Amino acid sequence: MFNFLNFLFVSCVHASRSSSSPVKATSGTVERTPAPLDILPVEVLAQILLHAVLADAHRCDVHRHRKQELASVSRCWRDIIFDNPTFWTSINLTPQWTPSLVEAHVQRSGCLFVDVEIGLWKTPEELDTLSMLLSVAMRCVERWRSLIFYGNSIEMESYLRQMKDAIFPSLAYLIVDDRFNHPYSFGFGPKSMPALDYLKINRVTAVGALPFPPNLRILERS
Repeated sequence: MFNFLNFLFVSCVHASRSSSSPVKATSGTVERTPAPLDILPVEVLAQILLHAVLADAHRCDVHRHRKQELASVSRCWRDIIFDNPTFWTSINLTPQWTPSLVEAHVQRSGCLFVDVEIGLWKTPEELDTLSMLLSVAMRCVERWRSLIFYGNSIEMESYLRQMKDAIFPSLAYLIVDDRFNHPYSFGFGPKSMPALDYLKINRVTAVGALPFPPNLRILERS
């Protein structure tokens, strides 16, 4: 199904660009023919555009580049992308993102669950920016469905210190990857993540006991 949608999207977008909404002359009037994709039902077109976004190879910047590119094709596409909460459920806290972009995803995702990924930050000076982004993202912490974060010891301590008192009632999927294998206090307890189903910990050396939520079904450690 995905391959078919991807093929359909690529074929139609090429047709849209090549046709550039061809014009017909009839009895002295001008009629503009809709672009091929725009004649599809809105629900179908939304699914095609969403698959095109999710298929982008550069996952961390998918909502900065690919989505913006698609929204610029036509007003119809722009309205679908900007008005559909499904397009705004991935929040990536990387140096390329701004507080306003994170805020847009928090607001436009509506009541849907969101997936949060915290990327690598290269210098300690950038942590102030990360703190701002994280503060904005945590405004919808009750809707976080998944959390993936990477980092060095300084970054990890910063994340966990800012999130240590938060409750993640909907969080079901968590991956923690410490690139430098630095001992630190994990900080999350069963009460803060009651719905956690999947936990993967890479190169993490926890200080003290590491309690797990009772509903945890899958645990991977490396």
